[in-house]
Formats: sequence, structure tokens, C-alpha cells
Amino acid sequence: MFQKWKEKLIGRQCKAPLCREAEYKDGKDVKTCLAVAAGDAEGQKAVAELAVHLKGVELEVLYLGKAGTGMEEVAVIGEDDFTFWGKVKNEHLKQVLDKQYDMLVDLTPRVDVVGRYILAHSRASFAVGMKKEGGLADLVVAPAVDVSDFIKQLTVILAQIKRY
Repeated sequence: MFQKWKEKLIGRQCKAPLCREAEYKDGKDVKTCLAVAAGDAEGQKAVAELAVHLKGVELEVLYLGKAGTGMEEVAVIGEDDFTFWGKVKNEHLKQVLDKQYDMLVDLTPRVDVVGRYILAHSRASFAVGMKKEGGLADLVVAPAVDVSDFIKQLTVILAQIKRY
């Protein structure tokens, strides 16, 4: 019961529209990227594939999931990193959310409350994600068969963006 209340309070932090304008950049102008991925083997595989396509880009990753899910080698962010009232208590997450990124890439297969919070509070110039119910991305890639297909389509789209 308390868990549902906590989810609801974290979710409320995502509802207020942020006062930020998306600033789209083409692939060669992206220098820093925050990737949000599932805290499992598939998430790690997706991040590795993204890193191949974003050569020369400083890539920082937040893995989402529950602590103790077999991901000891990486930090996994979950609901335990928030107070009961929905405020961030994880210092690493606070630092990541305070940092400016050229792009945020959402590699998660579905939307959850922690992922929505990160997308809503990130200081990334623009956020990219697959089409999914409740997503907050500025640029939505659809239809994407899987994460690998999404990354390939994203690479093509970034190459086609022209700034005047």
C-alpha cells in the first residue's frame, strides 16, 4: 500500500510541464548524451549498441530497476532512490539531473514512474525515445521493432537534422 502511494507521489513530480524548449542537434553536434536503459542484460546490450553508433560522444547511463537484480557492476536507479514524498535522495541521480546534456536517449521498453521522472527533470537539450504509452520524449521514433531498430532509425534521423 505504501509503495503505491510512493509511486503516486513520484508521479506527481512528472505532471507539471517543464519550461524548457527542445533544441534539436544533428549527430555531429551531439557531444554529451544521457542514456536511460532497463537495469538488465538487455539494457546493457542496448547501451553498448548505442555507444557504437555515437562514436566520440561522452555517454552517461542510468539503469532503471530494483536493487539486487543481478546488476552489481552498474548502479541501478529505482524507487528506493526517492523519499516517501517523491524527492530524490540519491546523490548520483541528483548530479546527473543537474548536468546539461546535448541529448537524452530513452532505451527503456516501457514507461515507469522513475523513468518518467528522469525524462521530466533532465536538463538535456532534447529527449529521444521509442513510441510508447506515456512517453515524454521530444522526438519519438515510431514504429520501432526493437531497441536495435530504434537506434538505427535514430542514427539516420540525427544525420538528417539540419540547423539553420
